[in-house]
Amino acid sequence: MTGRNLPTYCRRHEHQGSQADHRARLRPGHRLFTDDLDGDCESLRAAGVKVDGPNTRPWGRDATFSDPDGNGFVLMSAHADQ
Repeated sequence: MTGRNLPTYCRRHEHQGSQADHRARLRPGHRLFTDDLDGDCESLRAAGVKVDGPNTRPWGRDATFSDPDGNGFVLMSAHADQ
């Protein structure tokens, strides 16, 4: 499978701007668990990191961000009820 035959999550994207940001959030990434999702999101933003979230999902709460190299991270609440 090559090019357009690949599933979307496997394709390499060279787009700039909001489309690239959106795709970065969809890429598989490292999952990190925290006891203080809201506090950690605030700390990341204070350090200049663009954070999407916290978001409430059917399975719990999470937030996503990328490092300067484009590696994706999912910051997840360690507790399902938070």
